[in-house]
Amino acid sequence: VSLQGAYSLSDEERFTIGLKYKQEDFKIQLDHMVSTAGDQELSGKVDVGSEKKGGFRGGGQFKLDVADSRLLEVGGYFGWRDPKEFQGFLVEYHRNNAGDIPEDKFNMMLETQLGITMQRWPSSSRA
Repeated sequence: VSLQGAYSLSDEERFTIGLKYKQEDFKIQLDHMVSTAGDQELSGKVDVGSEKKGGFRGGGQFKLDVADSRLLEVGGYFGWRDPKEFQGFLVEYHRNNAGDIPEDKFNMMLETQLGITMQRWPSSSRA
């Protein structure tokens, strides 16, 4: 477990404090930011899995505007990669609510090997 803090001075003063917990195949992070302009954000990330133990990995993240009780960002991912071969996939989703119009983003990637050639097939879409 680690504790981090940061202070910055620009147009406004900001103070950020965060907690991190990390094990071999599990990570979690939580950050809290407060500014003199009245902004307050809470954000977090989680990452689970290991390429060494089965190859599966998943996780997610969020960002919350505490002052307005508004979810600014949320997302998640899940994937698998063979530790010995060039094979795998990754699926990601991310929603951004920070602007006036919410934006959804989907990403997919497939890795495979056919004979001596290796292919990576990325795909992305926004809604």
